[in-house]
This record gives sequence, structure tokens and C-alpha cells, in this order.
Amino acid sequence: ILKYLLDPYYRKGIEILEDAGFEVSSAYTMVKKDRPNQFIYRDALWHSSDMIGAGVASFSHLNGIHFQNQTHWKGYLDSLEAGRLPLNRAFKISTEEKMTREMILQLKLGQIEVDYFREKFGVDILEKFAQPYRKLQKEGLLNFNEDNVTLTLQGLLRIDQLLPEFYAEKYQNARYT
Repeated sequence: ILKYLLDPYYRKGIEILEDAGFEVSSAYTMVKKDRPNQFIYRDALWHSSDMIGAGVASFSHLNGIHFQNQTHWKGYLDSLEAGRLPLNRAFKISTEEKMTREMILQLKLGQIEVDYFREKFGVDILEKFAQPYRKLQKEGLLNFNEDNVTLTLQGLLRIDQLLPEFYAEKYQNARYT
């Protein structure tokens, strides 16, 4: 709820940075327009590259396994001191879960290409997620056509609250951490 109250401040901050020559790169980053930039970590991870997260509650994705470290310092450190990986949970994700994960992460960029998912997964995300896309478009949080999905600034500011719309039913009320 606090984020919704702060939206005018986030928007004002974005406007100030845009006036200073920055542009939105994702829901969490802005970059200087006239300078070459790449965020390889984010872009590779959000396109299913493997990553090992280090630290308390860190998430990892490796060879189709999604896992998370212990979520409290004591459990994390106890595991390390005992010579064990500090894992809290892990599970192998299905192809459908992998596709959904990629789509959700890429939405944080503010725009996704529909053909990417057709080519990589053989799935038309506009059909598969028709209901949440229509709902969010009606609320003014995103727009879509046959080629891409684009979040509005309001949608980008609220992206983390929007993502559960796309979760499989079994994850709808699951605790994330």
C-alpha cells in the first residue's frame, strides 16, 4: 500500500532523471541516454541464463532447478559452518514454469516481444495469459498488440504487485520468501 501512496514521488523522480538525460531501463533502473550501457547480469538472467545467488535468501537458477538459500542468518551460517549448502528450498521447473518465469522477469523491462516466446517455447503468451493482459490493459497498466506487450509508467511502477496475475494457480497464494 505504501508504494501506491508514493507513486507520485516515484513519477517525479523519474521525470527529474529524464530531464537530466536518463531513460528508463527497467522497473528498477535508469541509464544515461548518451552513454553505451549493458546490464548483462539482468538481461542474461531474465532470459534464463544460469545464476548462483550468494547470501541469505538469495535465489538461484541452475540447469532448470530454481532454489533459494536459507532466509535467516542463523540457518544460513549454521549450514555453512557444517559444510552444507545453505539451501532452504529447491525444485525443478517445468517448461511452462520456465516460460512463465521468463515472461514475468522480462515484463520488468517494461516491454516484451511476443514472438520471442512463440519461437523459444511455442507459446502465444497473448492467448495463454489473455485474461490478465486484458485486465491490466483495462486498468491502464499495460498495452499490447500482436507484436509486443508494453507497460505504462504506472504499470512499471507497480510491476511487482502485478506479477501474481500471471502465476499458476498453485503459486497464487504461496509465500515468496
